[in-house]
Order: sequence, then C-alpha cells, then structure tokens
Amino acid sequence: MNSLGPKQSGRRHLAFPGEVLVGAHDWLIPYSIPLRFFVAASFFQVLAWGLMALGYGDVAGFRGGPGVILAALHALTLGVLAMTAMGAAYQLLSVASGITLKSYFMCRLSSWAFLPGTFLLVGGMFHSNTTLMFVGGVLAVFGLLVFGAVIGWIFYKTQTLVMTVQHGWIALASLVLLGLAGVSLILDFDTGFLGTSTLAAHAELALTHAILGGFGFMGLMVMGFSYILVPMFALSPAPDPKPSTLAFGLGALGLVLALSGAWLGATLLTLSAVPLGLAAASIHIWLMFKAMRTGMKKRLGVSFVMVRLGWALMVLAILLGGLSLMFPEILNMPALFGFTLTFGWLLTFLTGVLQRILPFLAAMHAHKLSQPAPRLSELGQEGKVLKTHMIAHCSALTLVALGIASDQDLIILVGALVGMVGAVSFLWFTLGVSRYLGKLYNNEPLPEQP
Repeated sequence: MNSLGPKQSGRRHLAFPGEVLVGAHDWLIPYSIPLRFFVAASFFQVLAWGLMALGYGDVAGFRGGPGVILAALHALTLGVLAMTAMGAAYQLLSVASGITLKSYFMCRLSSWAFLPGTFLLVGGMFHSNTTLMFVGGVLAVFGLLVFGAVIGWIFYKTQTLVMTVQHGWIALASLVLLGLAGVSLILDFDTGFLGTSTLAAHAELALTHAILGGFGFMGLMVMGFSYILVPMFALSPAPDPKPSTLAFGLGALGLVLALSGAWLGATLLTLSAVPLGLAAASIHIWLMFKAMRTGMKKRLGVSFVMVRLGWALMVLAILLGGLSLMFPEILNMPALFGFTLTFGWLLTFLTGVLQRILPFLAAMHAHKLSQPAPRLSELGQEGKVLKTHMIAHCSALTLVALGIASDQDLIILVGALVGMVGAVSFLWFTLGVSRYLGKLYNNEPLPEQP
C-alpha cells in the first residue's frame, strides 16, 4: 500500500461543503479514471433495460436463478450502480478531503478487473454458464476489493468528512460480505453446498446478498456521500451532526437486524429493521431538504428532480421490502420490491447526481487548463438530452411497476423499451462530456493522460 501515500501534506479544512468547489481543480485526479467508470455505467444502463425488455415475460414472477433477468439485475447493480459509485468516490474523495495518491495504479487496477469481470458475469448469467459467472464474479469482486482498499485508506487518513467516513466504513464491510455471498451463490448453482451444516440455504443467502448490496454497500455509500454532494451543489452549510449521527445509528442497527433475520430465515427479525430504516431515511431526507432550503443556490435543475424522486423511492423501497416479507404473493411483491430498490431508488438518485458530477468534472478540468467552462452544445446538448432521460426514466419506472403489480407482461415490455430510450439519452450526454474532455487535453501542450 505504499503507493497510496499522500502526494501533498496539506489537508482541506472546510467551513462548509460548498467550499469544496473553491479550488477544486487543484485536487483533480486524471480525468480518464472517473470517466472510464461513468462511460461504462452509461453503457450498462442501456444493457440493463435492454435485457429486461428481452426477458419481459419473466420479470413479474422473478424469484432468482440464472437467466436473462438475473443478468439484467446485475448489469444494473454492478454495471451501473457500483460502477458509478467507484468513479464518483475516486474523484470526490480527493476533492473533498484534499488527500491525493502518489500513484493511481490501484485505481486503474480496479477498473481493469471490475469492468471485464462485470461483463463476463452478466454474460454468464445470461447464458446460465456457471464457469463464466465464476470467472467474472471473481474478477468483479477483486476490482471492488481494490477499490475498497483505496477509499478505505483515504477514510483512515482524512480528519474531516466525519459522516461520510462513518457510512463508508459500514459500506466497505458490507462490500466484503457482499463479495463472499455472491461467489458462494455462484458456486452453489453447481455444488449445492449451501444449506448444509450451519450455512444458510440458497434463498436465505440470496436475500442476505440483496440486503448487503442494496442497503448495505450501495445504500450507505449513497447516503454517506450525500452529506458532501447535496451541500456542495446547493452551497449550503454542513448538516447538523447530531441528527446525522442518529440517522446513521438507526440505519446501521436496522441493517444488522435485517441481515441477521435474512441469514437465519427469521422473518420477524428482518421485519424489525423496517421501522428503523424508515426512521433513518426520514431523518436523512429531512437533513437533505434543509440543506437545499438553506443553500445559496436555489435552482438545482433537472438533476435534483431526479434526486428528490430517488429519496421518495428510498422510503417506498423500505416499505415494499417489509410488505414483500409479509405478503409475497400479493402484487408480485418481491419483484416489485427489487425493482423499486434498484431501478427505482438507487438508479434514479445516482443518475440525478451524475448529471451534476459530469459537467462539474468538465468545468473543473477546463478551469485547470485556464479554459472557459464548456457550453451545453459541447456536452451533447445537455439540457434537452437530460430532460428526455428524465421523462423516459420516470415513465419507464411507472410502466414496469404497474406491469409487475398487475402481472401484465406487455406493460413491462413497453416500460423497459421506454427505459432504453432514456438510457440511450443519458449515454449520449456522458459521451458528450467524454468527447469534450478528450478534445480539451488533446489541444493542450501537456503530456497525454493515461
């Protein structure tokens, strides 16, 4: 881990997160590192909706197992959600903490393993090929663990970002368990070793895996980084640490109870996590709305329409999680819960945030090179494209959710196809930023970035 030492001895001591924007260009990492994750995530979003459209007849009744729907789910969870989190964390932590790395080899290594690993895993699930699934899964887990080592080191070194770091440590612990559970589930398809001795059965471990991924790793990462992102873009003071700590404590306790109940097959124990999760989410959302209300920047655009919708879907996902345990046969509740958690809350929130991060990244690199901030036309007609994405995405969520609840496959197909339209629009936006940054550096007399 010697390559993870700080390049500069200074730290950023910020009065409030909005100050992250001041001098942010001094803490930028090579643009190719976060951008490779963001572009890949945009491609995988198209793939996830496309796979759902291809397997539309199996969506409402999906309860697990290899095939096109499991491939669609992991194209989203790993290919979009985790991919976005990795790219954002690498850049955001450097800007917010002021801690940079002597070498970016570890960041690149995580991408060299995670990108092809995710592709192989999704392909293996699509073809029900357990060998391909295992190879892809091991590569993806290795990439995630390298990522965890890098940001864990930054968490350890930083003296600021208290709430983000607290959430981050639990998220990283969930990540390790998530990887172990995922590889075990793949191996069990061939060996059937789960359910023996003290091991949980496949269904119990699959539920544990879902909770670790949706609420543990991704959920806590999203909530933790929100304490930086929302005040940063709203130019507001930092959230009050007391209610922030309370929300974190309630959420962490709820996660432990949910995981324990899922592992043991104890439904009542898992259900006890629901009110704790709702309380944690309510406090967190209240703090975020307070940050937006007290911030100097009031007009936050289309991106924060998506962010607000994501918060509403977070509460709905927690409620549906409880209902899916109590009434699994009503309204195809398990599938409705899974869809709301992944395509609803997490995808909606992250695409909303990414709409802010990508132009921010482009503007900061332009400023670093003493160039004017990019125009909308240079970023692929950002305004029109992102409005198209928002309308298509919200329509797709509504249609697919209605199709699942009413068991109408045709509605699910239409919804998935509309989701693809939105995903293609978002991909166009991402590629516009990529093209802009490539031209920006190609026109400068500077060493080419790796």
